[in-house]
Amino acid sequence: AGRRAGASARTGTGVGGLAAAARGARAVLTDGAPELLPLLQANIRSNGLQHRVTCRRLGWGEAADVAAAAALGPFDLIIGSDLLYAPESFPALVDTLAALTTPGHTEVLL
Repeated sequence: AGRRAGASARTGTGVGGLAAAARGARAVLTDGAPELLPLLQANIRSNGLQHRVTCRRLGWGEAADVAAAAALGPFDLIIGSDLLYAPESFPALVDTLAALTTPGHTEVLL
């Protein structure tokens, strides 16, 4: 089955999740900017990881996005990079992470 890594919102090019998938994880790459999803899909295909990686929009604190992402779990690991630069977004990020994690199971690396 492998580990499932959920790259938190704002994954950009998806390098973290793609690297995890290249090492055997099943990954869900997310970003809040819908215009980045075609780039993520292209990067998934370019790396031959379509069988291990999916991508979707995830707006922090947006109930429909969070519910759709949570339905792809449970997640063993959620990774994110360059997420903590806008303090006003912290409450929505924390709420989103709370919805995507399983206590005692999910590791979060930001």
